[in-house]
Amino acid sequence: MGTLTPPIARGKDAPSNAVLLNETIADYTGVPMEIPRAIAVFERYAGPEYKHQEMGQPNVSTERRELVVRWISTVGNYDYIFDWIFHENGTIGIDAGATGIEAVKGVKAKTMHDETAKDDTRYGTLIDHNIVGTTHQHIYNFRLDLDVDGENNSLVAMDPVVKPNTAGGPRTSTMQVNQYNIGNRVGSLTAAACHGLQLPL
Repeated sequence: MGTLTPPIARGKDAPSNAVLLNETIADYTGVPMEIPRAIAVFERYAGPEYKHQEMGQPNVSTERRELVVRWISTVGNYDYIFDWIFHENGTIGIDAGATGIEAVKGVKAKTMHDETAKDDTRYGTLIDHNIVGTTHQHIYNFRLDLDVDGENNSLVAMDPVVKPNTAGGPRTSTMQVNQYNIGNRVGSLTAAACHGLQLPL
């Protein structure tokens, strides 16, 4: 989380029914410090989980619920919102995004018709007169401890791939799933490569 975590405002930064928790962390000198209302925990509707309607039979449907654990970190002009999402089927997801104030720079161009507009927008987008929102990226790194219910488990990456259909018929391709056991460094590199990612050596 870090010392740049601000208190969460119930009803604005998180739903009004959220439970807000204080968090104790170490400051830059190693001294414990408490951040009030640093974490929000709440449940939310996440769409239909199941639905089926047979002719002449009553409707059968149930809703999907999610448990969300949210924290925010304000770094410079950006406020990063992180949601850990726990689904009823055991899936764990994370949503990470940024809000706050756009990173900008001043330029000569007022519109894209101006003489300097092409050069002024080489590294960004003109968002107002004389203001360019600079092109940049945000990179999030996560370190997970996956010892769920002990150490006797494994993480598997599943990568759907398109394969030619060699069995005949109107379809020209099929979908198959490649699975990679990420039980060690080799498995991690293999899974990362299949998703076009590059891990540090």
